[in-house]
Amino acid sequence: MEILESIKKNKAVWVLAGIIILIFVFGAGMFAGYRRALFSTRWGENYYRNFYDDRRGTAVLRGGETLELSDLKIGDAVTVIGAPNDKGQIEAKLIRVFDSSSTMWRDMMPRR
Repeated sequence: MEILESIKKNKAVWVLAGIIILIFVFGAGMFAGYRRALFSTRWGENYYRNFYDDRRGTAVLRGGETLELSDLKIGDAVTVIGAPNDKGQIEAKLIRVFDSSSTMWRDMMPRR
């Protein structure tokens, strides 16, 4: 009888230790995931600042060159980064202009 009780106690201790270890590992995973999500959120909120820090208005870039909005032409391959407004429009914070010779954009442009 005593042997059976000691085996049951031993199993209970191992099960309890396993549960504590699992809780610790789960908590560590949640902490790491929270930190990554926080970084991603903050990086996303400041995405345009990671490329260009202009707090006066919309930044227009082509390569390392800064352009004016008036330099944009119909048909330019651009990427616009900003936030939607109440009218369903995007208020641009950053406009990146790509060279027309870039092969990346040829396949993405609609064919006429």
